[in-house]
This record gives sequence, structure tokens and C-alpha cells, in this order.
Amino acid sequence: MSTNNRQRRKEKQARIKKKKQQNNMVERKTSSGINLQVLENPFANISEDDRRKVIDEIQKVNEKDYNESLVRLQEILREYNPIVILSFIANYGLTIGVGEDNIQEHIRQIHQAHVEICQALILQIEVET
Repeated sequence: MSTNNRQRRKEKQARIKKKKQQNNMVERKTSSGINLQVLENPFANISEDDRRKVIDEIQKVNEKDYNESLVRLQEILREYNPIVILSFIANYGLTIGVGEDNIQEHIRQIHQAHVEICQALILQIEVET
């Protein structure tokens, strides 16, 4: 075997290694700096009492929506198999596919905390004996 063959093999292996390293790199999105925006205060021209009333109304509406959603979610977990629901949420919500070049971009709508909240709700269900 000649020296040239060894040299070419080493060069080829180095090229392959470099190409693999480039393919394995995930492009990171970095901020170019701080971007500050001023938001106007919607309550700036309202008196303290009126502001408190508006906030109380918003709180009541959101509390009602939250309680209705919680009751409906608990009904669904009781009606169907909660372990299967939890596994679907965890599997489809938390996994990201890997493509030919890199990890596929995925905008998550379900996070680990959502799965844990679902698990906590499941643990509150009384077991029928």
C-alpha cells in the first residue's frame, strides 16, 4: 500500500467526520441584543376604585372559565381511561421528530408541566373497587 493511498484515506475520513459534525449541529437562534418595547398602561386614566372593579370583573370571568374547564377535564378523565389519555398527551405532546439533517423544529403547545398537571388530576380520581 502506498503512502498516497493512506494519505487519501485519512483525508477522506477527515472529510466524512467534518461533514457528520456539520450535520449534527443544530442552529441556535440567538438574540442580537435587548429589544425593549414600552406598553401603554390601559388603566392609566382610571381611578383606583374603577381599576379595582375592572380587575375584579376580569377575575370573576376567568375564574368561572377556569372552573368550568376543570370540571369538564375531570369528567373526561373519569369517562375514559385516564392512563391512556396521559400517555397520548405525553407521547404526542412531548416528542419531537428527527429528520435527515437535524432535529425538526416544533412549536410546543404541550409542555412537561401540562403532563404533570394531567397526572395530578388523574391521581385525584377515586378508584372504584
